[in-house]
Amino acid sequence: MLKKKKLIDIEGKTIEVFKGNPRKQAKPEPEPNCVYMTYAEDREGGEICEGEENLSYPCHEDEDTTFDPTGLYLNAPAWSETVEVDFDPSSYLGQEIYVIVVRYSTGDTFGRRNGAWTVIGAYVNEEQVVKIEKSIEDGSYNKGHYVPWKGYFESFERIERHVFTLRTSAPGDGEKSYTKVIRH
Repeated sequence: MLKKKKLIDIEGKTIEVFKGNPRKQAKPEPEPNCVYMTYAEDREGGEICEGEENLSYPCHEDEDTTFDPTGLYLNAPAWSETVEVDFDPSSYLGQEIYVIVVRYSTGDTFGRRNGAWTVIGAYVNEEQVVKIEKSIEDGSYNKGHYVPWKGYFESFERIERHVFTLRTSAPGDGEKSYTKVIRH
């Protein structure tokens, strides 16, 4: 059994710290305004360039990232990306949800990573999705925080619209809950 140790205030949020065996701790309830996206990601390349193996700061070959979203769920699977939403996800179980993903390249003086990704959000209204996609394409998108594809070494590659059927929890391995992907 876990015993409450103390409360810590971090960035305006109160966090409880416990003593005891964490395995006995109950699984937290899902956030009411979040859905959880499962995915597979793989990276290829990024090796140190020939002849630079002994340098302190060697250059690297380009690294390419593949990204395959596999499902969207109300309850958090063991490995997933949390996506904040502005709707009650439990009201949309079994319905189509649109997830916008921006793909971009990033790097530094010593190497480059192509296919990096960030989730913009999950939406139930296709008109809202189209409006957000247009603002990303024309450069006017700004949610008031860091936009990862805008930077000295970063560049926009494309937008992907993934269409999922929202499920309660993840099915068995290898099953997918999305119906299609639209790339711009």
